[in-house]
Amino acid sequence: MKLNQFKGSLSALEILGLMGNVSLIIGVIVFVGGEKQRREAQIYQAWQVITAAQNQAGSGGRKEALEFLNSKPG
Repeated sequence: MKLNQFKGSLSALEILGLMGNVSLIIGVIVFVGGEKQRREAQIYQAWQVITAAQNQAGSGGRKEALEFLNSKPG
């Protein structure tokens, strides 16, 4: 009787392992799929820094924002 219970729990562990693998794959897909949105948000923030720093002395982060906008994604 205990052997059957062990087999049942082993199947449950295998199912949990498969579910873990599937969730990991889904997480990677979601992360990679959101890359474009993250890049667009970074570009928007860089432009905000540039426009907010107008008529201010010093760099105000404009140099870094322009370097970011000029860089290639990756």
